[in-house]
Amino acid sequence: MRSEGRGEAGQDRAARDNKVSRDDPYIFGSLPDARMNTVSASMLAADVGADDTELPLQTRPAALNLEDGRRLLMVDREWIEFGGVSAAAPWRFTGCRRGCLGSKAAAHAASSAVRHVDVDTWTRFIRVDADSAIADEIAQRLGEIYSRCGFRFAYFDGAEDVPEPYWFHVSKAQKRVWDRLSPTPVAAETYVRNHFGWHMFSRGNAFDPYPPGKTREAYFKYQLPCMQEARENFTTVDLGWMDIRPGRSVEEYEFMADRAREWNAPLALWTSVKALRDHPDSARILAVFRRLNDERRRNDQPKADERR
Repeated sequence: MRSEGRGEAGQDRAARDNKVSRDDPYIFGSLPDARMNTVSASMLAADVGADDTELPLQTRPAALNLEDGRRLLMVDREWIEFGGVSAAAPWRFTGCRRGCLGSKAAAHAASSAVRHVDVDTWTRFIRVDADSAIADEIAQRLGEIYSRCGFRFAYFDGAEDVPEPYWFHVSKAQKRVWDRLSPTPVAAETYVRNHFGWHMFSRGNAFDPYPPGKTREAYFKYQLPCMQEARENFTTVDLGWMDIRPGRSVEEYEFMADRAREWNAPLALWTSVKALRDHPDSARILAVFRRLNDERRRNDQPKADERR
C-alpha cells in the first residue's frame, strides 16, 4: 500500500508497507530478511553445492509463478532464480542462477526448505509476510515520516498486493498504517476498497490504464461495478489515469472524459514529452483534457447570486 505525493509540508508522500523493492536492504545483500511471503515450499532431496544449477526436490512444486521476473526462490539466506521445473519426477528446479540480489551462493544440506517467494506482478517488488513483524516495522516508519513531514493526505495504493484471503489482508494492511498516521488524514484515498475501510477513505477506485483498444470494454466490465459499489458506500470515485501510447485512439480518451463528467470524478493524464512527440494525435488528446478541465473550472466558479 502506498501514500503518495510531493514531499512538501501539508502535501502527501509515497511508500509501501506490503512489499519491498529488490534494492531495499530487506532484500538486497548477503543477509536478506526471511520474512517475505511464501507462495509454496518444498525441501531439498539431496545436498547441493554452491555451483549447482539444479535443485532436487522431495515433492512436486505447486502454485508456481512462472512469469518472467517472478521465478524466485529462497534457500537459507540465498536468493536463487530458477529457469524452469521438471515435467515429471524426480522433481527439480532447473536452470538456476545462484547468489542473486547480492546474496552469496552457498552449499545447502538435504531437507533444507526451498521457498518460492511471492514476487509482485510489478516485479520490482517482493511481497512481505503480512502476519510477521516486518509489516509492523514498515508501517511504523511510514507513520513517523507522515508525522514529521506534516502530511495531511494519504493515498493507499496497491492494497490488493497482499496474500489471500484479500477481504482480511487488505483491511489489515490498511488499518495497520492508518493507526500510525498522526494526525488523522484530512482526506485519504485507496485503489482497492473493502467493507472495513469505508469510514477511513473519502475516495477510491483509481484504475491503472487499460490496454489500447480495450478501454470501453474494461470500463464496463471492471471499473463501473466498483464505482457503483463505492457510491452505495458513501465514497466518491476517482477514474484513475490514462497514458499516451501507440494504438490508443482519441475516442478512448473522449469516452473516459465523458465518464468523468458523468460521475464528476477526476481523470488524470500520465505521459512524458517523448510519448507526446511519438503519438500522432497528441494534440487532439491534450485538447480532450483541456476541455474537461476548463468545464470543471467553470463549474467550480460561484454563481453571481452566490457571491452576494
